[in-house]
Amino acid sequence: MDKSFNITLKSDNKGYFDRQCPNKECEFVFKVMIEDWKNKIIDDFVYCPRCGYKDTSDRWYTHEQVREINKIAQQYAKQYISNILDQTFGKIVNNTKNVTITYKKSPISYIENKPIEQRPEWSLEIICEKCNTRYSVIGSAFFCPLCGHNSIEYMLTDALNLIERKLNSIDELKKLYSNLYGVEISESMIQKLIESSLNELVSTFQKYMAEQYKHTSKKININANDFQILEKGSLLFKESIGYDYSQWLNDNEINYMNLQFQRRHILEHNGGIVDDRYILKSGDTNYILGQRLIIKPNEVIKLLNIIRKLCTGLHSYINKI
Repeated sequence: MDKSFNITLKSDNKGYFDRQCPNKECEFVFKVMIEDWKNKIIDDFVYCPRCGYKDTSDRWYTHEQVREINKIAQQYAKQYISNILDQTFGKIVNNTKNVTITYKKSPISYIENKPIEQRPEWSLEIICEKCNTRYSVIGSAFFCPLCGHNSIEYMLTDALNLIERKLNSIDELKKLYSNLYGVEISESMIQKLIESSLNELVSTFQKYMAEQYKHTSKKININANDFQILEKGSLLFKESIGYDYSQWLNDNEINYMNLQFQRRHILEHNGGIVDDRYILKSGDTNYILGQRLIIKPNEVIKLLNIIRKLCTGLHSYINKI
């Protein structure tokens, strides 16, 4: 019996097969087009789409695949050992004249080496803008598995969509929280969710703009926080590409962004309590000193749409440069 054997991984109906991050802190399961896996692995390294962990290509089997591979390997090992024992004791029995030796042959063991099936195909399919690798995920993913490229456009789109869905589900979440925790706790949880959405939105914008700026400028000494300050971030792009935010937004939209960015700042650093600095920088006349800011879902969604408009316009222009 041949000591070597082949095990086949069958793709799903779309041509993808399953991979799993070997990082114990992640273990994210994703799919890669099987043809791309065979033809595009660079330097034998693979990257996790979720956490960016990097490891050699032989480390990405899923737990289910490992179990199936071990099962088939055990069947082969059992049959191989049985054949060796049959051959060895068969010779002893046949060559012994004065001593009676009996040996019962091992029962025939069957090897079920069928192609290993994959999870059913998923709806979200991504094509890497750098190497054109096709992969599929459930949830958020930021890195191409075969070249490690981090798509800031996908990161932005994914983050904005998640924030938007969360804010559009406020009524359903309020009912759910009320049933689970009561009305008072539910109200507090919902308000925290809205405020955290504003924080996520500003942080997402900050990261996106910082990455875009790196692609358009030779200037090194900047802080990512520069893009939390609208006037400063706008001026940086004016210096690097010749256009500031007013190229894509009107004055009302820019003023609204500044207001919400200042609200996010006071929530983050002063517990949402209005101070002199907030009133000076925001121009907000709806609050007086010592009041606590109240953030509404429709306000955050309005900001989200303005950010989406600005980022889309900037991206389109940069692509033409």
